[in-house]
Amino acid sequence: MFAEESPDGKWLYYSGGGPTSLRRVPVGGGASTEVLPQVASRNWVVLDTGIWFLTPNSQGSSLLQFYDFASKATRTVYRTSRPVYAGLTLSPDRRRILFTQVDRPPSRNLMLVENFR
Repeated sequence: MFAEESPDGKWLYYSGGGPTSLRRVPVGGGASTEVLPQVASRNWVVLDTGIWFLTPNSQGSSLLQFYDFASKATRTVYRTSRPVYAGLTLSPDRRRILFTQVDRPPSRNLMLVENFR
């Protein structure tokens, strides 16, 4: 299981290994709720405005998507050319995303996505 506290400190977001849902629970306790029906393992980052995440691998690729808290809408930003592995991060200036991609098992490469919006 992977967990990350929201930037405002009110929620604890978590997911399991493999294709799984992303859930959240109030930090002070209470019931958990589903935020996203499917994410690829630990491949998600919670911001104050929304969540960047990779979808589970399907037909040899994955989608980099952004879920916007205000509109409750998800948009696709990038489609990978190969399956993804564990690891997704966003640069502090929010202009670059890094993730791992499987080119030839068992090797994995670090990929950089720039100039997205």
